[in-house]
Amino acid sequence: MRRTGILSGALTFALLLALGSLLPPPGQAQQANFSTVSLSPGFMPDPHVEQGTSGGQAEAQRLNSGCRGWIASNPDHIFNAQGSFGFLRVFAVSAQDVTLVVQTPDGQLRCNDDTFGRNPSLDSPWPAGTYRIWVGSYTRGTRAPYQLYFSELLNTTPATVSAPVQAVAPVAAVATAGETPGSTVTGPDLRRLDRRSGRSNFQGAWLQSGFMPDPNTVTGTSGGTIAARRVADGCAGYIARRPDHVLNLEGNFNFFRISATSAQDTTLVVLAPNGTWYCDDDTVGTNPEVRRNHWSPGQYMVWVGSYRQGQNADYQLAFSELHSGGAPGPVVAPPPVVAGGGGPDVSGTRSNFQDAWLRTGFTPDPHRLAGTSGGQISASSLGPDCRGWIAPAPDHILNLQTATRFFRIFASSDSDTTLVVRAPDGRWFCDDDTYGLNPALEGESWTPGRYLIWVGSYSRGTNAPYSLNFTELRGVTP
Repeated sequence: MRRTGILSGALTFALLLALGSLLPPPGQAQQANFSTVSLSPGFMPDPHVEQGTSGGQAEAQRLNSGCRGWIASNPDHIFNAQGSFGFLRVFAVSAQDVTLVVQTPDGQLRCNDDTFGRNPSLDSPWPAGTYRIWVGSYTRGTRAPYQLYFSELLNTTPATVSAPVQAVAPVAAVATAGETPGSTVTGPDLRRLDRRSGRSNFQGAWLQSGFMPDPNTVTGTSGGTIAARRVADGCAGYIARRPDHVLNLEGNFNFFRISATSAQDTTLVVLAPNGTWYCDDDTVGTNPEVRRNHWSPGQYMVWVGSYRQGQNADYQLAFSELHSGGAPGPVVAPPPVVAGGGGPDVSGTRSNFQDAWLRTGFTPDPHRLAGTSGGQISASSLGPDCRGWIAPAPDHILNLQTATRFFRIFASSDSDTTLVVRAPDGRWFCDDDTYGLNPALEGESWTPGRYLIWVGSYSRGTNAPYSLNFTELRGVTP
C-alpha cells in the first residue's frame, strides 16, 4: 500500500524537540552517512544514482504518522538542489522493503513507502535548497543495500533501471566535539594482554540497537599490573591481563557510549574489532567515558583501569545509546559505587514495589503506583539537595520508552516524604517539599531510558504509604 505524508515545519520542530532533536533545524550542518550530491536542472546523466545501506534505530513514524520504517540519526544523503526542479523523482531500489524520509529546506517532512512495489518514491516540484534524505528499513533491525535514483524523466522507474545493488559502507566518520579519538599505535606490553580467548574477568554483554533497559549496566573491580600507556597510545592507568568485560554489538550503532562510575579514579581502555584502541580518563570528574559515532558490529574488549598502580576499586560500567542530559532538576554528581551493600543498589535488577513502562501520550494520565516510604540509607550522602531516608533497592523503576516534552513525577502522602531519582545517564536528582510536604521532579525533554526511583521518609525510622504519580499534564499536581 502506498503511504505518503507531509508535516508542517512548526509541527515538525515541536515533534523533533520531543524526540531529542533527531532531525536538526534546516540550515544546521550535519554529516551524511553516505554521500552529498549537488544537481542542477537538466543534469546529465539522467538518472543520477547514489548508494547506501538502509535502516537505523529511530522510528520514522514518531516524526509523522505518515512516515514508515526505521532510520538513522544522521541523514543517509544530503541533496543540494542548485535550482528549482519543476519535476523531480527520487526513488530507492532494494531487494528488501525500504522507505523514504525527506526533510525539505523549509523543515517539512515528506515520506513514502511502496510506490513501486516495495520501492518508495517521491516525485513533485523540488525548489532550490538543501534536502536531507533517509532511506529506512520497514522492519526494525534490518539493514539492506540500496540504490537511490534522481530523475527528471517521467518514464524513469525501478522497472527501467537494472543495475545490481551492492552493499556500501558509510563514509569515514569525522570526529565531532566530545567524540573519543582512536589510535592504532601500540606499545611493548600489548603482548601481555589476553586478547584472543574471548574470556573476561566479569560479566559480558550482547546488545542490539534499541536494547532495553538503556543503560545496560555491569559491575566489576578495576585495576591490574599492566601499564595501559605501554599497551596503546593515549591510554592511562593500570589494567588487568584479561579484559574485564567483552561487549558484543550485534548490529551497527549510530551512537554508543561506555562509561564507568566509581568512588576511585578509574580509566577506560577499549579495543575495537578492527584493532583500534579507544581510551579515556576523567571525562566526568574522575570517571572515564568512551563515546563514538558509527560503532560497527563485533566484539569489543573493555578494561576498567585504576589510575594509580596497586589500587583496586568497585565500579559500575554502563553501555548506552543515549546522549547525556535530558532529565529535570539540578545536576548532582553521581555517588560512588559502594561495596558490600552500604549504598543504594543502582543495578536496576529489582525494585521494592511496582514498576512502570510509559511512552508519550500514555493513558490514564496520571499513571499511579503505590508503596511505603523510607529505609536505612541517608539520601544526603548522594548530593546536597537530597533529603530523607531511603531503602537499598529502588522502590520503583520507570522505563521511559519515548522522549517527552514535559514530564512530572510526584509523591502524595499524609507523611513528609522525599524523592530520589537516578537518571539513565547516572545523574541523581532529588526533591523535598515542592507541594507542601509532597516532593516532585519536573522538566522538559526527559530522554528515554531507565529511571530508578526512591520515595524516602524525611524522618529516620518512619514508614508511610504513598501514591507515586507520573504525568505529562502541567495542571496535574498533588
